This record gives sequence, structure tokens and C-alpha cells, in this order.
Amino acid sequence: MAENQGEASKPKGRTHNFPEVTSAKSRDAVATALKNPTTRAMVREERHKQKELIEKVVIDPLTGAYNRAYFSDQLRLAFHTVNGKVEHEKRQPYKTRLSEEIGLLMFDLDKFKEVNDTYGHNEGDAVLKKFTEVMKGTIREEDLFARWGGEEFMLLIRESHKLTPEEIIGMVERYRNAIERNVTVGSGIEQRSVTASIGLALFSGIDKDRVVLKPEDLISFADQAMFMAKAKGRNQAWEFGGLGDLRFGKPTFHKISSSDPSQRPLILKGRGIS
Repeated sequence: MAENQGEASKPKGRTHNFPEVTSAKSRDAVATALKNPTTRAMVREERHKQKELIEKVVIDPLTGAYNRAYFSDQLRLAFHTVNGKVEHEKRQPYKTRLSEEIGLLMFDLDKFKEVNDTYGHNEGDAVLKKFTEVMKGTIREEDLFARWGGEEFMLLIRESHKLTPEEIIGMVERYRNAIERNVTVGSGIEQRSVTASIGLALFSGIDKDRVVLKPEDLISFADQAMFMAKAKGRNQAWEFGGLGDLRFGKPTFHKISSSDPSQRPLILKGRGIS
């Protein structure tokens, strides 16, 4: 009985009887330990191991781009951040709502099977690595680039509402041109450019029709826009422009071209602005 009473009288939440150490003493102890070269080496090694472990979880091992799982998580987070602001803003008059927005670009390397069949899979892998290198050197620091699968890649454009339609068009064209100029396969007279077909979809906080209800919708529309670029001749960029016929839910798409002055209103329409 005494033992039971003793157990019951122990302070709740205490799992050990170690003496409490003040934060100042803890800091001093850590500082003293880090003066030891062996300790510093162990800390550096542990940090290196942690970094390698994180990279294995989120990085595509072939290209060095982020992998699909990590990208999906980040897209979902970005989507729900915008969507949460949308739900909050619904309480306000329409004209005063925030124009929060994210954009999604899907890239598919043109005729990539032909590259593998003609030059071999090692050369195909080199093309994927070069493509990733070019994109990493071209995209904005705040955006997220990932390998979606095979020769398909994704780019999450964060806070795209801060970009004008002209800037979005210029950005997409810059990516397309950089790929065409810098990604090649073969050598000598056999060398040729590798191009990409690109699809764009935007999710806006002031989308009146709310045709994008979940992250998977945004992916689907970007994917459809990319296939439209393929169907129209490849090495192009097309944008999902909304559901043109709300009765049947038929999507509309528009070609993105910096030389076309009519593109600005199309980008605005894609943002849900008439």
C-alpha cells in the first residue's frame, strides 16, 4: 500500500529523476563540448547524414530535381493555403476579395521515346539531367521544380498573382526557348535540339466559376493543356482557359505566345476575370 501511495504522489508528467539544468548551464556545456575537435567532427558528420537522408526522401536520384511525392505535398499545401484565403474572403464583397493565386506548369519532352530508341537510354538519361540543369538555372528561386515521372516535369509557380499577364507569358516563353537552345542530343552533324511541350493552369482566389476544386483538378488541367501543345505541333505552350461551356464542362485552351498581343486577356480569363 505504501508503495502504491508513493507512486501516486509522484508529480505528473515527470518521467525521470534527473536534476534540472538551467538554460544558461546547458548553453555553456554545449559551447564547451563544441570546442573539442572530435565533437565538432561528429556534429558535422551527423548533419551530413541528416542532409543525405532528407535528399533521399525528397530528391529524384537521376536528375536531382524534387520527386513526385514531395512536389505533391507542396502543391497540396500551396493549394489549401490559397483555398483557405478564398473561403475567408467569401465573407467580403466580391470586388474586395484577395487575388491570391498559384500556377502549375507541366513539361513533357517531345519525342523522348525516339531519343531513347535512337541514341540509347544513357543518352536519354543525360538529356533528362541537362533539362533539369537548364530549368534550375532559369526558374525563380521561390518556385518548385520536380520530376513528375519519366520525361514529365512540374513547376509550381508560387504567388503567381504578383506577376502580370505579360510576365507570365514571358516566363513561359523563356523556359521554352531555354530548353530548345540548351538541351541537345547527339553530336556533330547528328546533334539536334530537344524541345518540350508545356501546359499551364492557374488557380485563383477570385475564380468566379471555381472549376478547380482540388489539387488534382489543377494537375489535370495543366496536363490537358500540355497535350493540346503536343497535338498542335509540339514545342509550344498552351494555357487552360476555363470551362467554356458550363453545361457540358468542356474545357477551353489558348496558345501562349509573346508575339500574340491577344494573350493578355486570355491569361486574365484563365484567372477567372472577365
